[in-house]
Amino acid sequence: LRSGLPAGTSLDGQDTPDWAAAAKRRGRAGWKVVQYESVRGCPYRCAFCNYPFLFDDTRFRFKSAARIAYDWARYAQECGTEVISCLDSLFTVPPKRLRELCGLLVARGTPVKWLCYARADDLADSETVAAMKAAGCVQVQIGLESGDPGVLANMNKKVTPEANLAALENCRKHGITTVTTLVVGFPGETAATLERTFEHLRQGRPDFHFLATFSTRAAGVPVLEPASRARFGLRAASNPRTTAPYWDHDTMSCTEAGAHARALNRRLALAGTSLNAAVYYGGV
Repeated sequence: LRSGLPAGTSLDGQDTPDWAAAAKRRGRAGWKVVQYESVRGCPYRCAFCNYPFLFDDTRFRFKSAARIAYDWARYAQECGTEVISCLDSLFTVPPKRLRELCGLLVARGTPVKWLCYARADDLADSETVAAMKAAGCVQVQIGLESGDPGVLANMNKKVTPEANLAALENCRKHGITTVTTLVVGFPGETAATLERTFEHLRQGRPDFHFLATFSTRAAGVPVLEPASRARFGLRAASNPRTTAPYWDHDTMSCTEAGAHARALNRRLALAGTSLNAAVYYGGV
């Protein structure tokens, strides 16, 4: 066992930040907004993401629903907390924990509002989204990534465009704000796949969208493995002094991706599809 790592997958034995003590030290009455961590790692292996591999620990660990409900009620009582901002890469996983947590929060009178990152396929179930709303969820951030099934497959996203659309529809039906993220220029991206992404967003109508161009900056992501580089013809500059290394692959270059992202943002604005999160989203 490496030093500092829990023996199992439970994080219930880990200390929870004492926000009341922090408020006292700063001369504050409390905190209306509290950031909260309930998982470490991620059970998925999206090809563009290094989050599951951070901290030299690839096991997915999480706090129980009972622990989360207790912590949130405590913050509401001791600190006057009104909103919990979940920092987890995926708060809706495991789904069983999510359903149990919603029931516990409702039983406590839904003591706080909360926002979280979520998988689209977890939100494709209307009853799950209804339970989240009843339990105080007001906003979800969903990684749609693309509206093209081929690009999603290249990303190893393990989600379909249909699940993306079902998630957006359920959130709209139950009154939960959606903040969506997409990647422009991932290997396999073309003008045709971006057209499908545009139509996908126009059909889904999220409240906010954020377009990020594909980047090779983060070390350790699966798409940068030699086999993936060879599969997609991916080439990237290795200049350590830039935060946006130049790259190209068989279907697009970084300069083309930037131009496509700007054009797509403009088209979405003119179509009145959703708000550009880079401009209009202010967080909590």
